[in-house]
Amino acid sequence: MSENSIFQHSNVLTRNQNISDNGQKMNAANLKSASKRPASSPAKGSVQKRSAFGNITNAIKNTKQFELRPLVEKLEISKPTIRKRRSLRLQSKQTLQKSVPDIKSDDSNLTINSLETAFSSAHNSRSTTRDEAKSSETMEVSPVPTCYYEYEVSPKRKELNFDDLDAFNATNNNEAPEYAFMIFEYMRSREKRFVIKAKYLANIQKEVTADMRAILVDWMVEVQENFELNHETLYLAVKLVDHYMQKVNIIRERLQLVGATSLLVAAKFDERHAPYVDDFLYICDDAYTKKDMLAMERSILIVIGFDINIPIAYRFLRRYAKCLKSSMEVLTLARFVLELSLQCYNFVDRSASKMAAAALWLAIKMKNTPHQWDDTLLYYTSHEEREIFDLAHELNNMVNKSKGKKLKTVWQKYSHSIFYEVAKTPTLSEDRIEDEKRRIYAKSDASFDSSKDFFEL
Repeated sequence: MSENSIFQHSNVLTRNQNISDNGQKMNAANLKSASKRPASSPAKGSVQKRSAFGNITNAIKNTKQFELRPLVEKLEISKPTIRKRRSLRLQSKQTLQKSVPDIKSDDSNLTINSLETAFSSAHNSRSTTRDEAKSSETMEVSPVPTCYYEYEVSPKRKELNFDDLDAFNATNNNEAPEYAFMIFEYMRSREKRFVIKAKYLANIQKEVTADMRAILVDWMVEVQENFELNHETLYLAVKLVDHYMQKVNIIRERLQLVGATSLLVAAKFDERHAPYVDDFLYICDDAYTKKDMLAMERSILIVIGFDINIPIAYRFLRRYAKCLKSSMEVLTLARFVLELSLQCYNFVDRSASKMAAAALWLAIKMKNTPHQWDDTLLYYTSHEEREIFDLAHELNNMVNKSKGKKLKTVWQKYSHSIFYEVAKTPTLSEDRIEDEKRRIYAKSDASFDSSKDFFEL
């Protein structure tokens, strides 16, 4: 073979190899995109780092940035950016699969004992002897689980003319109709254990202000969008931030660490696949070390007594909207109102179940739906219309005032078509508020019971 033909043959092989490599990369990219779950928020494109406390206004691109107060210019939080990572869970799973011995299916002498022997040799650390198995079978089992919560409905509540939602879903095991009512009553009873003081920033914190807290929550909303976390994770993380800061004084430079670590703890509690510690360090622009975040995680858990199951308004809202059989537009509008309230320091001490009820009532009125606050909602929310009216009025004013503020993440999020552009829904006028107030008080003057034992647990 001549020298020229050798080079030609080598070039052909190189081109074929490049085509094969490109094809494999395209297939891998297609598989990766197909396996990714659909986004719950509008696509944001490539994410770039930015300083959060120096520039966390989330202004539209190519527009003039807003200026923040000098008090918060020194604080820096980067714009969340997702770093590509190798799944350690997948790697460990592959290692485990390799360690399991191959068992031929045509083995006629295959028995349960042989299976136990084969797998025990591959997992010596997890194997148990027959004597241990027998002893475990004879262990006494408590007849009542320790988490059991018994709730007796009050007589006045039983007299209401309500639609039994759980009976309607009796055949749907995914709804857990046998336990749904008990679960939400249990969560409502736990609200008394997680009360946040109204003025805790002024009493505890020396450097952190309400404006700085609002900036932090705005940044946390953006992290939730970019990581495609559940909304429950966001609400729980904000609760963790408030519970921690009302007991521990922190400096401004550690505020972002508290927010990021709270998201980490909440994601571990609520997400199927929580982001890694390195991911949260990266969105903080590596301002902290892994040791710092793990130490903060331990500190937060100790302060809250390792009791992470804090009642949040988002869970109550979904339950109430299902009882109302409302449309997705009404539910999304109520979510928009609640998410805006996360930034507002004035609502930190309010009950989560009451906030959800007030947000749903406001969304019903803003959308001009025919729904009324009937006995079904009264039964499941435990709040009369008169009780939530003042809070709904405050939420309506909050939405009006937030239109001109610099923090626009929630507004931009709910102005997208994915969320039915509910942020563009006009709020209630003062005349409409007065009309609703007269209607409610005229209807409930004779029937309103202000005593605390009407729906008391």
